[in-house]
Amino acid sequence: MSVRVNKSIIVNGQTIELVDLVDRPRDFLDLLKTQFRESTFEKKSTESYEGYLKRLFALLYGRQNKRTRQNTIIQNSINDLDLNFDIIKQSKSYTKIVFKQSGNSYRINNKDLTSLIDAAKTKSSNKMTKTGKLIGIELEFIGNRSKLNEFCSEMRKLVGSNKFRAPLRYFHNDGSMWILGLDNSVKPRKNDKNYRVGMTGYELTSPILKLSSNKDMDTLRKVCDLIKSVFNGYTNCNCGTHVHMSFPVSREDMKLTSYLKDNEFLRHFVRSYRESESSLFDKVVTLNRREGRNKYCKQAHEYYMNSRYRKLNVTTFMPNTDRLHLEFRQLNGTLDADNIILWSKLQALFVDSAMKTWNYSKKVNKKPSIEKLKLENIIVSNVFEFDGSERLMKMADMIK
Repeated sequence: MSVRVNKSIIVNGQTIELVDLVDRPRDFLDLLKTQFRESTFEKKSTESYEGYLKRLFALLYGRQNKRTRQNTIIQNSINDLDLNFDIIKQSKSYTKIVFKQSGNSYRINNKDLTSLIDAAKTKSSNKMTKTGKLIGIELEFIGNRSKLNEFCSEMRKLVGSNKFRAPLRYFHNDGSMWILGLDNSVKPRKNDKNYRVGMTGYELTSPILKLSSNKDMDTLRKVCDLIKSVFNGYTNCNCGTHVHMSFPVSREDMKLTSYLKDNEFLRHFVRSYRESESSLFDKVVTLNRREGRNKYCKQAHEYYMNSRYRKLNVTTFMPNTDRLHLEFRQLNGTLDADNIILWSKLQALFVDSAMKTWNYSKKVNKKPSIEKLKLENIIVSNVFEFDGSERLMKMADMIK
């Protein structure tokens, strides 16, 4: 095992050359010992003392040089690809990055960074159409009962007296107003960070909103801010956020059958969602909303399309119309409006993907294929404006 004498290693900030290690081993052996397992550090009976020192040096040199090569490859890849962040500093396990638009810096695991680079090398075709998608939001949260009247007053000021009602019971929302009701499934817990006496579970449903409307999305932000600032609102693991989405489809597709279980059009959406659950949707929600862990949002499955408590609820289907209405139930409870908007855009992306494969299958008269959406591909495709990729990575705990 030969190492040229002009090579050096760095241990705890101290530079060591081989010639110095051979000449003055006592000055460095305690330092080297911290870098190895005991069995590796121990001198073998077949080794000369100089050979022993050269072996330790060579092991450390190879380890450090490999890390340097890997970091150089990562940096070169970042430079060659159109990613929306730059590298600041690299270590063995993590890389510090800074986003070009926001200027925010974070640490990212090198394994996750490599997966993003690999995804960027394969051209992604993820695109989202901005027309035709309408949404409705169900916000489950815990609020301070003593602040109810003040909150209702502020809501009427914000959206208008004729656009808000608070029956405090279940009340069907026809999509024309904001409606506040009690929700017995949402329970405060005494160990909640924001718990206080008088906290109660509520559900606020929105009117029909345009996902592409800046005005509507800004109103959603202001409503979430009111819940937090005036109602002392917060969410815990008992809360969920449901997004209803409707979009135009052909009457031909909607007339396939009025019987939910045998509707191949709806079955295609359920299959498509199931295909992307682990690769996309499960990655950006809290643990209790992943896989089949939550009884109110079980895994999507074509054999249980009659059950509304699925991550994708298709029981909202109404035949003989020219719009399909779906409910996405998987997002955890949150009062971060921008997270809700981004989640809604993910679902819009999913809808576009499912419709694309469905329409192509009709064109070629074949069974529709299923496209698997992946978080990494969507992040590097920059399909969302401004901080979309950064926010997605935060939701997925990829950056800290």
